[in-house]
Amino acid sequence: MSFFPESALYEASKLILGGYLWIILGSSLQVMPAANFPYQAYLNGSPIVIVNRDPTYLDVHAEIIFREDIVEVLKALEEELYAQGYLS
Repeated sequence: MSFFPESALYEASKLILGGYLWIILGSSLQVMPAANFPYQAYLNGSPIVIVNRDPTYLDVHAEIIFREDIVEVLKALEEELYAQGYLS
């Protein structure tokens, strides 16, 4: 039995194929079926970035792992994006 509507799972599956970069924020990646989506994205060639204080099963496949507070990481990312001209 799934707690997710089938239509939502189908739409999420389609998005996996089109994603360029997956950033996982504060997830243990243990609640299925949603926890499997980042792994499917990895199998489809999308790089994975994980921001989580605790290890996850996907760490071995991640390009970058931050074991920091999510808010601090996102603030630093925003500052860097502004500095690089991606945000204005």
